[in-house]
Amino acid sequence: NPGYDPRRAIDGIKRLDGDCIIQTMILRGTAPDGTPVDNTTPAEVDALIAAITEIAPRGVMLYSIDRPTPCKTLSAVGRDELTAIARKMEAAGIRNVTVN
Repeated sequence: NPGYDPRRAIDGIKRLDGDCIIQTMILRGTAPDGTPVDNTTPAEVDALIAAITEIAPRGVMLYSIDRPTPCKTLSAVGRDELTAIARKMEAAGIRNVTVN
């Protein structure tokens, strides 16, 4: 969506003063238009950690695809990889990270 502005979204969530839980779907593949999708790369994980650190939520939930989706070109990320991302978040000082 060309109108999506991550900065605006982060600033809006920050108005909750940490009284929120951030749910993030971790996945990879391609969008219907062929655009690569992968939020497991070091750059994407680092950007996610930076945003979550700034938001300072009560908790973070990481999960992946667990049932068929309309977009067949997206793939689930395994629990081990989700756990590794969670540990990286915890090492950065983010508390209450769960893997679902």
